[in-house]
Amino acid sequence: MENFKGLKLFSLKSSVGNMMDNDEDDVVNVKNALFSSGHRKEPAQNGIIEQQTDDAIRSFQKEKGLKVDGILKPKGETEKALNENPNPMIGVDKDEYFGKIKKSFYEYSDLANKLGLKQASKNLNHYLEGSGKSVNLSSDELNAKQVFKDGIKTNKERFQGSFIDKNHIFYNQIINLKDGEIKSLKNKMGDDYDYWDYETNNTKLDLKRNHILRGDVDEALATGSNKIRSIGRFKAKRIENRVYLGGNVDHNWDDKYDFNSGGSGSMPMRSLEKYGYAKNYDVKGKKVEKVHGYLILDDNEIKKSNFSWFE
Repeated sequence: MENFKGLKLFSLKSSVGNMMDNDEDDVVNVKNALFSSGHRKEPAQNGIIEQQTDDAIRSFQKEKGLKVDGILKPKGETEKALNENPNPMIGVDKDEYFGKIKKSFYEYSDLANKLGLKQASKNLNHYLEGSGKSVNLSSDELNAKQVFKDGIKTNKERFQGSFIDKNHIFYNQIINLKDGEIKSLKNKMGDDYDYWDYETNNTKLDLKRNHILRGDVDEALATGSNKIRSIGRFKAKRIENRVYLGGNVDHNWDDKYDFNSGGSGSMPMRSLEKYGYAKNYDVKGKKVEKVHGYLILDDNEIKKSNFSWFE
């Protein structure tokens, strides 16, 4: 059995109480101190003040002869009294403590699965298993993600624009082709590929809200950040006043499954990671598409374009 050792006294960052804008770390420290003092039945499993904790604070205040208001203030009397019992987690078995936290999240996962939130349940279970091994999504799984579909649509339009944009390096390579010449289009560094990144400007919480508004709760709970990098390699061939284009584009999905952006479950999850009881991981995937098209030139300018995409 391994116990917690050497935890310091806590110091509140802001006031703690029911219906207040509480700091999660503060709440966890208060819950653990209340557990040590015998006013809670178990250590903290999240950073939320619920009725049980409000009752425990008031019970502690009454026992100590303090003002019974359910509120702890930084350097206040209730914080001082709780800190008179130093190192509240010393003697608590780590496996038992984190086992309770993991059990509660496995229960959430089971409930999510029963409610049809399959991907959210699967991702949470993998996190709690603690291997940290990357998860690779299939093309079908990627195609089911609206964010992925939005991202590759945007990047495909960007590639098409790069062929006809006079300010893009591809443009001069295309119009300077000689009749019958075939050429791989190169980026500014001279490499025979180019790429576009699609990243939402929303915060994770805004992004989750957007998923929920679209009715996709599963995606809201399963997805973190969203980055799609589309890497394209193209060849161009000129025949008289036409330039025929062809190439492949790899659309790469990269998402980090972690709990570093806040939320009611973030603090206990970060504690699980810190002590090796869970581990964040990468969620990756790739979809390959081909593009064919042609450009019509007139007086060394592109007058018309047409593109077709297919898997």
